[in-house]
Amino acid sequence: MSLGTEAFGTRTATSGSSKGNEQLFVIEALLSKVRTSYPVKVLAVTNSGGVEPIGYVDLEVLITQLDGDGNAIPHTTIYNAPYLRVQGGRNAVILDPQVGDIGIASFASQDMSGVKVAKGVSPPGSKRRHHFSDAIYLYSIIAGAPDQYVRFYDGGIETVTPDEFKVRAKSIVLQAEEGITSTAQNINQNAAVAVAQTAPVVGLNGAITQTVATGGSTDVQLVGPVNVQQQIHSDTDVTADTISLKNHLTTGVQSGTDLSGGPV
Repeated sequence: MSLGTEAFGTRTATSGSSKGNEQLFVIEALLSKVRTSYPVKVLAVTNSGGVEPIGYVDLEVLITQLDGDGNAIPHTTIYNAPYLRVQGGRNAVILDPQVGDIGIASFASQDMSGVKVAKGVSPPGSKRRHHFSDAIYLYSIIAGAPDQYVRFYDGGIETVTPDEFKVRAKSIVLQAEEGITSTAQNINQNAAVAVAQTAPVVGLNGAITQTVATGGSTDVQLVGPVNVQQQIHSDTDVTADTISLKNHLTTGVQSGTDLSGGPV
């Protein structure tokens, strides 16, 4: 068997020394065309965090090819590769890839173009196998520390965002055995020291009902001034056990210009 220079990329010093080595050379040359998984970089993404079906990414293969002289040759861009999302039925964690992410791509053993179109059972679109065109992006493998995250650790679960945190549901139930604390956190960017303090503003929009569990206390304790503001078309008042703070009467005094004593 003649070993031409056109296949020199997988050739070694002993490739032509025997029939067995010649066959080994051919096998290794064929296996070099089988794609399993590669580190890749995200070049483009169809989705950007919206509530929508799983999207697609364009990928750059980060391990280059080598020619017979050892020169690096970049791969072509992989277009329209689906990416992994944690989803079961109508339940999902929406975390779309972003441009610049470095992750891992796996490659289907057969042409999956028909499945991508039909979104179901389909024959292979061609006879290709283990090809770059059948890539699936499997998320990040190399990245820096995030500034927005959900963290699971031995002490519990922590959710952090530098922006808005929104929860929307038909009803929300909070159960805490030792209480619920609302704090704000000021971060000194130079010293990187976090200081916890009382939350400056807690906004509640809607009716508030306070009850007590068996064996608990019904007391409500507030520290600081309490302001009740007049709203349009609303007779704002504070009532304690049917006694109005705004329109109550004081007994045991004589009418006149003098003021009664303060409350005790």
